[in-house]
Parts: sequence; structure tokens; C-alpha cells
Amino acid sequence: MNNVIEKVKTWLEEEIEHNEPVLNGDEVLTDGTFDIHEGRSECATSLLEQIEKWENEEEVSDGKSV
Repeated sequence: MNNVIEKVKTWLEEEIEHNEPVLNGDEVLTDGTFDIHEGRSECATSLLEQIEKWENEEEVSDGKSV
């Protein structure tokens, strides 16, 4: 399962990186999809943060120090 989680985290990081040029204005879109890029990036960021939270909770419940 950890391998799957690592793949998901890598994909989410790549999604954020892919959308960064659009969000910071380096790449200008004329097709009206800015909001889609923004939403995908926000979702990826939020999910990465949630995965970290769950991983930290799991470490605490296992008796490991965080």
C-alpha cells in the first residue's frame, strides 16, 4: 500500500508543478481553462496536506514520535 501512496504523492506533486506556470502567469491561457488549472492545483495541494496529516496520525497511533 505504501508504494501506491508514494505514487499518488508523486503524481500530485507533478500536477502542482504542471499547473504552476499557468497560476503564476508565466503561461497565459486563452481557452478559458484557468479555473480548471487552479482547481486541480488546489485539490492536489489539499490532498497532499491531508495525506501528510493521516501519515502523522498513523505514526502517533503506532507509538512513533513525529
